[in-house]
Amino acid sequence: MKGRVLFGWAFVCLLFISMYISAEASPAVDELEQVYIDGGEERYKLDAKGPDDVAYETSVVFGYFEQEPSIKAVQEAAVSYAEVHPDKITRWRRAAAVRGILPRVSFGYDFDQDETYEIYTSSATNYSITGPEKNSKGWDISLTWELSDLIWNSSHTTIDVRSKLMVQLRWRILREVTGLYYERRRLQTDLLLAPPESIDARVQKELRIQELTGQIDALTGGYLSRYTQR
Repeated sequence: MKGRVLFGWAFVCLLFISMYISAEASPAVDELEQVYIDGGEERYKLDAKGPDDVAYETSVVFGYFEQEPSIKAVQEAAVSYAEVHPDKITRWRRAAAVRGILPRVSFGYDFDQDETYEIYTSSATNYSITGPEKNSKGWDISLTWELSDLIWNSSHTTIDVRSKLMVQLRWRILREVTGLYYERRRLQTDLLLAPPESIDARVQKELRIQELTGQIDALTGGYLSRYTQR
């Protein structure tokens, strides 16, 4: 009887040990995530097992778009194409500041020509005399400084108005190009991580990506297409 009890306890201990080893060797099903990325000719399989693996595989997904420009580069291209860069206002202010130092230059040139012609008449004869020609030439140059422009001139008011308008225009352009950029990127990641099963759905997404690409090119002077094709 005593031997049977010991044998039973031994069997229970072995059962628990085997279950523990099996649990350690095989991670829980809910900790596994398989992500398939359709990269054209290649097909990747990613297994996310924890936070570190998820971060790594996220970087792999974003690495797929390394051949495309960053959002900062696209924004700079849009600002440059629209000619609304802040440096433009800075140049205007600098030019207005030196206006009082530079003089206004006036230049004049005069030319006069006089000719004498005399006619004499008498009972016996008539004759005329042509006198010598008199030519006169002259020129002048004048320099004028407006010293009050060193402190303030009307250009500052114009620049202030244009600066405010330019800031508003630049903000609208950046907001629009940023929204288009990330909408396009979301569609691209959707096609990678969850490709549509129907050809119609995939074609619609591809067409939308091409449409967004065209809109970004319109705001950047074709920068996005040139960058991806080089």
